[in-house]
Amino acid sequence: MGKDARGGGSNDSVLVNQSYLEKPKSLLDAVKDIQNIAAMEKATTEEVDPMFFSLKDRIDFMVVGIKSSFYSGMVVAILTPFAMGVIEKMIPIFGEEVPSVFGQFYALLLALGYTLGFGFFLSTLRSCYVGNMSKAMIRNLLGGIITGAVAKTFIAVVVFHFLYLSLTPERVMFVLNYFKSVMRPQKLDAIYYWIMNFKPLFLTSSWVIIFSTLLFIAIPVISIIITSIKQRKREVSFDENN
Repeated sequence: MGKDARGGGSNDSVLVNQSYLEKPKSLLDAVKDIQNIAAMEKATTEEVDPMFFSLKDRIDFMVVGIKSSFYSGMVVAILTPFAMGVIEKMIPIFGEEVPSVFGQFYALLLALGYTLGFGFFLSTLRSCYVGNMSKAMIRNLLGGIITGAVAKTFIAVVVFHFLYLSLTPERVMFVLNYFKSVMRPQKLDAIYYWIMNFKPLFLTSSWVIIFSTLLFIAIPVISIIITSIKQRKREVSFDENN
């Protein structure tokens, strides 16, 4: 197959071309393509020419990775301060004025669960890290995902720090003064103190996002590195036995 695939004149070559030329529309499409190519590489002893995975395909996989991690990551980042508010018993959840332990645990899952779950899902690609082409596909997809995650983290941290620095007592009081005619002074005071107490959670949320992003990146990357090391050991052992 290796000779035919490089020559481009066999059914195997057509299989490779059809598998990799179609632009993936989502992360699941990209994962499906990786699994298909990995299955094909496992079924043959010949290496697939990595040139089959063209520059355009590499860019397409990176773009899919960037979009999948950036968009979903931004949604989680926006929800993180509210999750921290529940954990600090400043925001009610499930109709409870003071969040219970279950409510706080649920909020923690909201802040960390999706990100870590996404990371463990990506770590399953280690089983597809078998040949030149599948390895290139995984590296480009993960490269895009890591880029999107870093961009999301940078934007979230900058915005949260901006909000923290912007919510000064003077500015908050200035805005609340506009509501003096429609709200009682006691209510305005309560809102003022709530905002002042909630403000530090933007900094806490920034650190939570940084920590969860590092874990999100580390889980699949370490998994791939371990798989690569095991493969090298098997190759060395095979060469020594022969």
